[in-house]
Amino acid sequence: MLLVDQKMAWITDMSGDAQGGPMNDEKVKKLSGRALGEKVVNGYKCHGYAWVKNGTQYVTWTGDDTGCLVSSTTVSGRTGRETMKLLKYTETAPSADTFEIPPGFKVQKMGQLGDITARDRRAANP
Repeated sequence: MLLVDQKMAWITDMSGDAQGGPMNDEKVKKLSGRALGEKVVNGYKCHGYAWVKNGTQYVTWTGDDTGCLVSSTTVSGRTGRETMKLLKYTETAPSADTFEIPPGFKVQKMGQLGDITARDRRAANP
């Protein structure tokens, strides 16, 4: 994730956790969460899931045909409410330079997606 105004890049490990890929019935059960059923979100037919982990509430909608996260809302007492939405989907692979960190950006490694702490936010917003 690039925070352009702060000239910071957050690198996130997207493997090994429920947030490391599309949510599904098996993953949400392991988190004691629940399936929300089907719904069209941003024009995509999706399946939704809700769970709570470490006091943070998550609601995600994954596209049935794309397998991609279409919408995600996270609510935490530490960081407030955050929403991510898929704006555009294409099956064409992006060019390698899409993932290059611009010169002069500070790199911050995070744990699993969702592990942003208040300390991380203060560092990003001095």
